[in-house]
This record gives sequence, structure tokens and C-alpha cells, in this order.
Amino acid sequence: MTRAAEAQRFFAEGVERQRRGDLLTAAARFRDAIRCVPGLAEAHASLGATLLALGEAKGAAQSLEAAVALKRVQPAAWLALGLARGALGDPRARASLRSAVSLDPSQAAGHRALGAVARLSAIDPTDADGWIAVAVRAIEAGNRLAASRAARRTVALAPGRIEGHGNLGLLLQEQGDLDLAQRFYRRGLAIDARHAGLWNNLGNALTDIAAIVAAYRRALEIAPGDLATHSNLLFALNYLPGLGSDALFEEYRAWEGLHARPLYAQARPAANDRDPERPLRIGYLSADFRSNPIAHNVIGLIERRDRAMFQAFCYGEVARPDEVTRRYQAASDGYRSTVGIGDEEVAAMIRADRIDVLFCMAGHTAGNRLLVCARKPAPVQISYGDLSTTGLVTMDWWLTDPVIHPADTRERFTEKLLRIPLLVLHEPPAEAPEVGPLPARSAGVVTFGSCNNAAKLNDRVFQLWARVLAAVPKSQLLLKYVNWFANPSARARILDAFEQRGVAASRILFDGERLPRARHLEILNRIDIGLDPFPFNGCTTTFEALWMGVPVVTLAGERWLGRMGIGTLSAIGLDKLAAPDEDAYVAVAAALAGDLPALAEIRAGMRRRVAASPLVDAGGYARTVEAAFRDAWRAWCRS
Repeated sequence: MTRAAEAQRFFAEGVERQRRGDLLTAAARFRDAIRCVPGLAEAHASLGATLLALGEAKGAAQSLEAAVALKRVQPAAWLALGLARGALGDPRARASLRSAVSLDPSQAAGHRALGAVARLSAIDPTDADGWIAVAVRAIEAGNRLAASRAARRTVALAPGRIEGHGNLGLLLQEQGDLDLAQRFYRRGLAIDARHAGLWNNLGNALTDIAAIVAAYRRALEIAPGDLATHSNLLFALNYLPGLGSDALFEEYRAWEGLHARPLYAQARPAANDRDPERPLRIGYLSADFRSNPIAHNVIGLIERRDRAMFQAFCYGEVARPDEVTRRYQAASDGYRSTVGIGDEEVAAMIRADRIDVLFCMAGHTAGNRLLVCARKPAPVQISYGDLSTTGLVTMDWWLTDPVIHPADTRERFTEKLLRIPLLVLHEPPAEAPEVGPLPARSAGVVTFGSCNNAAKLNDRVFQLWARVLAAVPKSQLLLKYVNWFANPSARARILDAFEQRGVAASRILFDGERLPRARHLEILNRIDIGLDPFPFNGCTTTFEALWMGVPVVTLAGERWLGRMGIGTLSAIGLDKLAAPDEDAYVAVAAALAGDLPALAEIRAGMRRRVAASPLVDAGGYARTVEAAFRDAWRAWCRS
């Protein structure tokens, strides 16, 4: 390999690491690229931007000065250089920012940065209010360095001001340092225990589901009308073991009564042409048109649609678009950003686009716009991808399938069920490595594993997984979820739970590194058998495990979140891995571990099995969803 080719390989890996938030490794890869080709301007620029995000202003400025010396027409590099110089108090900061704006006048970040630098230079260095204003503005602009500097200055100047602790907590949480984020939130709450926002943010930074729910409830006791916190609570309750369907339904209805019911009067009679067979205009409402599992699950539906019969309009609550956003923009007939636009205005936008069927993809997840749906801007509204019912009277249908919601389902919902053969489509990861040989053959022990959100790991899960480990002597369990397990408190919670159940800490393995997707998937080549948590099963995590040859044992639950596992396994003909009860779960896992030749055979053929299944058939999926859209539309035309 030539030095130039090697430099490009290092640079590409650095870009991917940077995109995934692994900034330390990204910086190392950019330095490797520069060692190979010292004149690679893009590597100097990327190294400078990475160091800036890490708070190393001096090193950032040096790298960015090298970048613009090599290639002056780099608006982003000039912007980063301006920010680095501003952080150092260098009077050349403003000139650098002006260079960025002059090279790209449309660059909003450059204009915002000029304003932030002006604000920094204008305020009294001892003015805590000024530093709070700068921190807030920098957080909104995505400028971590300026935000961190201003927040720390606030704390130093006025340790009794909550805002500094809260802003630092947000920044640390975003970087994955949950332990330190929690510490700053708790410091703020020590100043004012009735600060609802800090209780909500603390809930976002915790990993124990009981503590998360308690934090959100405390926030709502203080501010019962806070919409985002109330949705956060509903989201968290779905992780809680032992909460019955009736109790969960009542929680959703309480949200509806407080937030949505007062808006139903704003619904207007639809003027859409009631021709049941005409081409339809479908609206997709989501905060997930970005690198996100939901986006990858739905993009095939839009890209492979019957364009003669279904137009697609996307309404995206996406503040920071990425390459996945651009796929949605390219695939749709119209992409509308809803960022900064009120719910009533978004509803008006949907009415103006004459949408026939509104496909709500956000539910009660972060950034949702459910109150748009409460205003009923489209005659037919369908919920997809929510964790439970929306609770809305104005939501007509809930898209599902016969496995997730069998005829005798006891789950409760306000919508009518709209069943298709298979609910979730997956997009095979192009960057996936090859499936490796069975790890147990070389390791000498069976490795169970889970890459699910640590909040899904509750006491019942620990109890059952401890039974699995007891049934397979010398086996071990590998846990991975982005970089959560880099936090000592997250690891300690897990180890303590297993030690209480007789499992030695040496049998529990962690990976705490935030990795690009290809490297993340490579972790699965260390796992022999996947263990699915409950009552909230894995979805994308289960698909990724199967794609990498790892069979996953699941416990079939009562609600749809507890039936994602059996739904996925049924689609590839492996529903025998879905246990009806906990005893069967242990038996299935132990049987797989007890027959390594059979396990190796399953692994070797798994990717072919998945590739031939409906799980990845985007064209077939599009046809089934379009048929459901048509059925729902015909029902409205008859009404």
C-alpha cells in the first residue's frame, strides 16, 4: 500500500470515529494520516476540529493554521480556527470567522460564532449572567468548546448558580461521561431541589430504570405540565418490569388528557378527495431522519415505493442533518424541516401539502411532535415505531403484525390495529465485517452477549441471565452499549447485581468504547449466543446479532415491545429460540451452548438465512405497507 493510500485509509477511519463521537481515536487516526502525507490539508483540518471539540484550543489552532496554509478555501477550517483563537483570547479570532463567512455566506454557524465571539469580548469577565448567556448560545450552536468554557467559568464565578452545573451536565452527558454529568446535576439539585429541568436531565443520565422513573416523576411533581418530561416518563415506563398493560395504558391516557385533549377542537373537517383508488400523498413525521435505527428501518419503504401511486413528504425534526437525512431528502417528493416551527404551524404545513395519510414515526420518543397529530392535519393518521399506544383519539391506526399483536393480545390502545405480515424492515449494514468462526472453539468457553441499552437490564433480567450462566459452567457474558460501560457506576451496578446472584465478576465482560458501526459489529464476532432482555426486547440489536451469525434467545412477552424478538425470529424461521417462559429461556440457551457443532452450523448459515428473509426485502415490505395505507384510506372514504 502506498503512503498516500495509507493516509486516506487513516483519514477515512478518523472521519468515521469523529462521526461516532470517539474523538480521542479520531485524533490519533488523523495524526497517522498526517505522518503518512504531511501535506494532507483535510487531515490537518479534521484534527484541528477534533481537538477543538476535545477542548484543546492551542493544539486545535496549530492544526487549523496548517490546514488553511495548505488550502485556504476551507470555510469550515476557518470557522474552527476562529473558535479556537477565540477560546485562546487571540485577537485574530474575528478575522478568521469573517474569512469563514466570506467564503460561505450561507454558513449560519459562522454568523452565530461571530456573534458569540463578540459577546465573549463584550461581557465583563466577572459577569456570571453573561457567561450563562454565552454557554446557552454555544450549546444551541453545537460549539462544545465555547459552551464548556463558558459553563465552567459560570461555575467558578458563581458556584451557587444552577445554570452552570446544568450546562456542564448536558455537555458531559452528550460526550458519554454519565458519572460526571450526574455529579453536576446533583450539585445543581443541592442548590435547588425543586428544579424540574435538572431532575429531568438527571433521569436522562441514569442507567437504572427504577431511578430513571423516579427522577422523571419528581420532575413532574414540580412541573406537571412539562410535555417533554411527561413523554420521557412514558418512554421509561416501558422498560419497567412488572408494570401491567392496564396500568401502562392509564399512564398514556393521563398524558393525553393533560396535553392532547385540549387541542382536539383544532381539528378541521378534511377536504381531501374521497376517491378510494386515486394516488395518495403520504406524510412521514419524525425526529429520526438521521443516523438512527428507525431511519434505517423506514428508508427502504420510501425509496422503493410505487411512485405512480404514492407520493412521499417528510416532516423532519432534525436539527443536525447527516448523510441519512440527505437520503430522505433525495427519496421524497418534498422534505420540510420542522425545527423551530410550532405544532400549529407544522399542522398547517401538512394541510397545505394536502396529505392523505400521515405516518407518525416518533410517538413518545425524543423530539416527537405528537401534538401535531392531536390537531388531526390529515384525514388518516397511522402510528409506527412508538413503544406503546400514542394515547391519542386522533390517531386512527397502529401499524403492527400478527406476531407482535396476535388476535388474543391483551395490550390496550386507543388506535385500531392495522396488521401487515411483518412490522419491521431492516437495512443490512453495508459496513458489516464477515461472520467469524464460532468464538467458543478458540476461547474454550461459551460467550453470551447483549448490546442492548443498559436501561433494559433490570432485576428480572439479571436473575434470568444468572440462571443461564449457572446452567452453562465457565460461560461468560459480554455487555456493550455505545460507551456507557466506560462509566464506573454503570459497570458497578451490573457486577453487583450478578454477584448477589452468585455469578463472579470475572465472568462479566464489558466493552466501553464508542465505536464506528463496522467496529461495533466486529464485537459480535466475540459472542456465541445473544441474550435478549425483557420486557423491552432488542430490535436493531437483535437484527445486527443475527446478521453477524449470532442466534438470539428471547422471552416472548405480552406487549409488543416484549414480542419484537419473537417477531424477528419468526421471520427467519427460528421461532424455536423464542421461549414462552423463563424456564424455557434457560433451557434454550443451555441447549445451544451444549452443542457447539450445531451452533457453528447455525452461525455459518445465519447471514444467508437472514438475507433470504422478509426482514430485508425492501420492495416486498413497501408493497405490504402500501396495501395497508390503501386499506386505511378506503376505510376513511367509506366513513
